[in-house]
Amino acid sequence: MENQFVDLFDQKKYGFNFFVAIGFFLGGVIGWFFILFRFSILYHEYQFIFDIGDFSRSVLTNLIFAFVFIGLCHVIKKDIVLPFAAGLADIILGILFRMTGLYGGAIFEFRPMLIDFLWTLFLAAGIILFFRIMGFKPFSFVFGFAAGALLIQLFLLVFYSIPLSMFWKILLLEMVRAFIAGFLFYLGMAIHLKKYRSQIERERAMAIQATPIAPAGEPGVSSAGITVSGRFRKVAVRPIMSRGRYRGQGMVQIDGQGIKLFGRHVFSLGARWGIAVAIFFGFLFTTMALTGGAAFFAPGIIPLYFLMEYGILKRENISIPFTALRGFAADPQRKLIAVEFEGSPLCTPAVLKTENWRDALRALRENVPQLDRKPIVVSD
Repeated sequence: MENQFVDLFDQKKYGFNFFVAIGFFLGGVIGWFFILFRFSILYHEYQFIFDIGDFSRSVLTNLIFAFVFIGLCHVIKKDIVLPFAAGLADIILGILFRMTGLYGGAIFEFRPMLIDFLWTLFLAAGIILFFRIMGFKPFSFVFGFAAGALLIQLFLLVFYSIPLSMFWKILLLEMVRAFIAGFLFYLGMAIHLKKYRSQIERERAMAIQATPIAPAGEPGVSSAGITVSGRFRKVAVRPIMSRGRYRGQGMVQIDGQGIKLFGRHVFSLGARWGIAVAIFFGFLFTTMALTGGAAFFAPGIIPLYFLMEYGILKRENISIPFTALRGFAADPQRKLIAVEFEGSPLCTPAVLKTENWRDALRALRENVPQLDRKPIVVSD
């Protein structure tokens, strides 16, 4: 069981938590409607009008904040640091939003900056506190969000001298909004952990077995078995239909115990989305800030796609016992050898293009001939 809230975001164990970022984002967007309801209830002459422009700004700002907050949860290793880091990040985002016109008001006005900081500080602190008290349960996050909402409303009550009759109405709506947001946050977390937790022990065992190999001259037979080098490709070798997850230069070692992969592979889909969104808006806000909003630049989908597929990769050397191997196949025409395995979903399958594909195929057939998906391929 995780002792800290940030342990739930251990990227090495779980990957980037894309689902909880989406839950956090949806909670923020739903909260926008509650703000409209609040104005209608507090000010009877105010009519509930759906403004597509205002709604679009809410979607954009909540999307950015959700991924920034969850990104900080992945990066920060101590619970005590997270509330202050998140509060500071919210100040910076608030300044950028006001610079670009997404928020109104003076860019460096003290009150909005203070409220941004305290709102996020109280939110993160509330989540951490109730997680520490209650553990990983739905009400941990529901009460955590509610505690954060209560604290910021009490601060606003004192800071703005809000009448008590109005304060109770605001607080009630904020509690409902917090309950919904907290539940969506928990739901995203539960979906993500359910998906990855069952694989943790196998991945950990495989990672422990992996050991670096000494640099050898030409690929071939060594004391450790067969070692072939080449280039990992994003292609499929039928009947293994999935495309390879490793990219670039790498090596495959096959011995009597199993297979070892040495190279770099793509991040999880959630991590790739998160990094791409950060790069996109990072360029956008930086260029707008430097030009005072007169010009802007953000990379398009195509360059971001190639960057995430072939540029920003994760180095991971893993060991795959033959008991975890699901199958292998070779493509003589393209000089490819592909292996598919269990226990490491971000790494399988691995497809290597190598001049020594025959050596790899022969070694695999000697150890696990029953897993050959294309036995008609002749290795000699």
